Amino acid sequence: MSKPFKVLSILATRDMHQGILKMSQSDYFKHMLSRFNMSECNPITMPIDNSSHLQDGESQIYKSKKKYQALTGSLTYTVMSM
Repeated sequence: MSKPFKVLSILATRDMHQGILKMSQSDYFKHMLSRFNMSECNPITMPIDNSSHLQDGESQIYKSKKKYQALTGSLTYTVMSM
């Protein structure tokens, strides 16, 4: 197994003998959750029910336009790099 290395916040590990390449972004996810004070959030498989209606948010984090832009940018990067 070769030494793990990071590329664009993605941890890559190769096993040349088995022909396996593993890629992980767990460190990036942990950093992003910590950055937006969501380290203690509870993950679920479907975050919103299809029949739900969105309402004005209760959190103060979205009052700041720059924080909202940073959060959506981080989420977009995460989805696009998967």
